[in-house]
Amino acid sequence: MEVVVIGRQWLRSGTSVAANYWEASRARSDAEFKWSSGIGGSYAETPRREGRPA
Repeated sequence: MEVVVIGRQWLRSGTSVAANYWEASRARSDAEFKWSSGIGGSYAETPRREGRPA
């Protein structure tokens, strides 16, 4: 059962990455593409502060 749950999560995350890339590829300029495709990384690289929810 646990393998099925992990498999579904993996599938959803893979399709999410593809959807985000497709959306960014519709950008009108190189700068807009870089901004669109890099916005998720900026949140992932932000360090957590104490007292702030994870």
